[in-house]
Amino acid sequence: GGKNASERGELENLSVGGNDNFSSPKITERQGIAYIRDANLGYGEKPDVIVFKGYFTYAFKKDEPGRLSYPSCPKDDCKKKVSEESDGTWKCEKCQQNYPAPNYRYILSCTCIDHTGSLVCTAFQESAITIMNGMSAQSMKELYDEDPVAYERCFTEAFYVPYVIKAKVQSEVYNDEQRVKTQLVAVNRLDFKAECDYLLEAIDTLMRM
Repeated sequence: GGKNASERGELENLSVGGNDNFSSPKITERQGIAYIRDANLGYGEKPDVIVFKGYFTYAFKKDEPGRLSYPSCPKDDCKKKVSEESDGTWKCEKCQQNYPAPNYRYILSCTCIDHTGSLVCTAFQESAITIMNGMSAQSMKELYDEDPVAYERCFTEAFYVPYVIKAKVQSEVYNDEQRVKTQLVAVNRLDFKAECDYLLEAIDTLMRM
């Protein structure tokens, strides 16, 4: 049976759990990973934004947990890297303060795939926490030492799970070579019910045409 326009609008706008600042667009507005190459994204003056449904399949440097994150200033409005002093405290050059311990923040480099291709992308704090099922970078560092099997399982459980991903694509010059980098802006696990409801509605609409 048919639904009214307002119900259709709700179906088209997927409600997905994860980053609070991410409202998933209509399914019809998603692209595939191959679109980054096909549309030559990332070479303009400003970064290009793409939304796609994909799966994470690999995390680089996961066997070196110290390289999955960096020690940052624990102050809420500062994310600068801090350095350990000889007295065991951690100094933030920006705040000009010493702290007893840093706040570790993710720099998670991973491979993501969809039905059109694959890419290497970087997930920072909030997106990485979503991918890692709520595990903080600090918790992962501790888990690596305390329970390596559980540490590895965290990655296994994070992979091959469908997500709706919003990414920023921008080129940069490194060693005289221009390359495109993809940074995740927001990551949300796919809401299967919303996805199925939308697809059923789309099929129903086509059959009534």
